[in-house]
Amino acid sequence: MLVLSEAITNGIEHGNGLDPKKVVHLKAETNESTWVFEVSDEGKGFDPKILENPVEEEYMLRDHGRGWFLMGHYATSISWDEANKCLRITFDV
Repeated sequence: MLVLSEAITNGIEHGNGLDPKKVVHLKAETNESTWVFEVSDEGKGFDPKILENPVEEEYMLRDHGRGWFLMGHYATSISWDEANKCLRITFDV
């Protein structure tokens, strides 16, 4: 729940710029061993390679910037799909 909440919140805040006319989409596919979620918004996308590492000393006290780190910690994998402009989150269950 934390991972999906963070992904959707990021879509609302960063992707859609808090514009109430824009939407965030959540797609889910599941089977016995894997849950895959795709979160997309109406933003232009982003490059996760440029995100600061929130466990580095200079970023530790910031009040934001931990979402990607937290999602990556709790999910089996997270990745940005540039072609489809969506965040793909996988959980092995």
